[in-house]
Amino acid sequence: MFELFQRIEYQVSSIKKSILFVTVLLFITQTLFAQSEFIVIDSILIDGNKRTRTENALRELSFSVGDTVRNVDLTKLFKQNELLLKSTGLFSKVIITNISKTPPSSTINIVVEEAWYIYPLINISFADRNFNVWWVEQNHKLNRLNYTFQVSHRNLTGRRDLLTTYIQLGYEPKFQLTYDLPYFNKAKTLGLRGDIFYAQAKEWGLSTTENRLDLVNNEDSVMIRRFRLTAGLRYQKGVFNRQDVELRFHQHEISEYAGSVNPDFFLNGNKLQQYFALTYKFTTDYRDFKPYPLKGYFLSTAITKEGFGIFRDINTLLIEPNFAYYQPIYKKFSAAFDVRGKVSLIRSKPPYFNSRAIGYRPNHLRGFEYYVIDGLDYMMTRASLRYEWLDKNLSINKKKENRKRKYFPLKIYSTIFQDNAYANNPFYDQTNTFSNQHLWSIGTGLNFVIYNDFVLQVEYTWNEFNESDLYLHFEPLVSVFLLHE
Repeated sequence: MFELFQRIEYQVSSIKKSILFVTVLLFITQTLFAQSEFIVIDSILIDGNKRTRTENALRELSFSVGDTVRNVDLTKLFKQNELLLKSTGLFSKVIITNISKTPPSSTINIVVEEAWYIYPLINISFADRNFNVWWVEQNHKLNRLNYTFQVSHRNLTGRRDLLTTYIQLGYEPKFQLTYDLPYFNKAKTLGLRGDIFYAQAKEWGLSTTENRLDLVNNEDSVMIRRFRLTAGLRYQKGVFNRQDVELRFHQHEISEYAGSVNPDFFLNGNKLQQYFALTYKFTTDYRDFKPYPLKGYFLSTAITKEGFGIFRDINTLLIEPNFAYYQPIYKKFSAAFDVRGKVSLIRSKPPYFNSRAIGYRPNHLRGFEYYVIDGLDYMMTRASLRYEWLDKNLSINKKKENRKRKYFPLKIYSTIFQDNAYANNPFYDQTNTFSNQHLWSIGTGLNFVIYNDFVLQVEYTWNEFNESDLYLHFEPLVSVFLLHE
């Protein structure tokens, strides 16, 4: 009997040990499995950046050391950040991989190929608002061309700081010097921007009649002189949100003849306009690839006060919102939607020179390239459906290993689109029938994205007045951001 109890006790002890062993084994298995679901980023390595500072490249990433990331999200995260780095214009090629250590710790390895940073350009540009106006309305006259010499350095000190010198000769002489520094403090949150701009022209649109600019040419003397001095401060913590404060001084002067043609040009027959302008702008940018987004959204709101202090030749208070949304739909199809506008909180009559709404860059309404619509307020929407035909890095300079750029990134999309707009014009609507009514257009086209930052759009558009034509639009990213007037 005693031996029976001993055997039972031995069996029970064996079962307890088995249960304990299985429990420990399950705990270890679950722990290892849980660890395999996540990684903890303990370091980030960047290779190939010869001029760009490592801390500057790290600043452009949406993740940082210490972050915990699910394994299933790694591919999406790497793809997103490859596009973020390419969007800076600093790199022509980016590859991000995970180098595993002892789980869950991991090292992220980023291999980059730097793009060209110095861009000396000799351009031929149009004195008119766009290519179609020059080609059709001005009969592509060669004497209406401008010849520009532009030198841009996108990475002057390795901190993605951009210095641009712009000298234009020809129909409308201009000069502009711009410097943009993303950050200057230890926390890399504060940046600076400044520019100086001067232009003069013997021809200018002194009024609007039948929705077209009345261009007046005075060959004997300068029609208008424009000068601007800008200083800006930026706050940006992280990749996606930023705030800008910009103070500008404007001085514009027209000839006696121009003032006699349109006394409302600066109001009250004035020939000289001087004012300070202060702008606050908040921007949230979650677009995957800024020059030509396919996914994400963009939101900005700018509040501008024009006219204060010792110069009060103008008195406006403007709110300018802009929202854009981009969404992949199915395989290579994607959709884009953009809405922008302007609201004038001060409802008094502005100078004609400051009443621009639609038809000026970047607010062009597709299908209305030949027209301008002035207004105190406006709203415009643009919707597009795109299909990707090509997305490749074409190899170049194979035999010249010392060349920085060995790849020619090229993307081609077909698109169909529909635009809407409305401009409220209570003061300058005489004979301008496009003001104070709904405008719309539809069209199709091809879009080419070259070198990650140059977009060429070839579009055929119909508007509601049964007008149709082939239109060309092309703007380098640097020109859009810096060389604005």
